[in-house]
Amino acid sequence: MRRRRLILILTPVQLRMLAASPSDGSQDLYVSTMVGVPQARVRELREQYLQRIGGFHVRRG
Repeated sequence: MRRRRLILILTPVQLRMLAASPSDGSQDLYVSTMVGVPQARVRELREQYLQRIGGFHVRRG
């Protein structure tokens, strides 16, 4: 059975928040609340978005 794809429309602010979150998952609960997606989807969405923009990742200084 094929998996259904859920299409999400995120604002530029939500996308920046997703890209800026650390990939270790330490902020996934916060990001999921602010973006409005389940916590389990945050990692997948982050990876998809970073692949789409060429792997750029915002690092905190």
